[in-house]
Amino acid sequence: MKTISSLRILLLITFLIPFSSNAGLIVSGGQLIGATDVEIDGTLFDVTFFEGTCEDAWTGCDESGDFLWQSQADAELAGNALIEQVFINGVMGNFGTQPELTFGCENTSYCWIVNAFWNGSGVLNIDVNLNTNENSLAGPYFDPCSDCRDDLTYAIWTEAVNEVPEPATLSLFALALLFLHRIRKA
Repeated sequence: MKTISSLRILLLITFLIPFSSNAGLIVSGGQLIGATDVEIDGTLFDVTFFEGTCEDAWTGCDESGDFLWQSQADAELAGNALIEQVFINGVMGNFGTQPELTFGCENTSYCWIVNAFWNGSGVLNIDVNLNTNENSLAGPYFDPCSDCRDDLTYAIWTEAVNEVPEPATLSLFALALLFLHRIRKA
């Protein structure tokens, strides 16, 4: 009887633990090239880092339909999400303190990650400075040419395809224990 009560308590606790919402870093050869499932204001997005011109990054870079972000507030939320969820130090790399580990950033002191948005008449940017981890507004940029600089890369955002979060490992483990208990009981 004690085992059944313990299993019920464990199962209850595991379902009270929220589902996982960690961004998945995409790293190739030790270099950060993007991330999946970055949570911004309750919606999941994927981001890739792009080195090139604004025109190459956003098919023209000359009208509102080219950009996901349509306001400074949206671009600032995206910049904060990069700082809090993507540019972090961990087992995959020190992406929060070593800018050169991010695709398009060759400068070891700092790098600007460009979050472009349309302001109604042109393109402006919210840049994340990896050196200080602070957002700063810069612009208007019509073609800053990130491939001409070693301290600038574009953040290209898309809505995540699968917005259903995966259950936490502890929840899966508890379900397996419950299943094994039921089999033993039968």
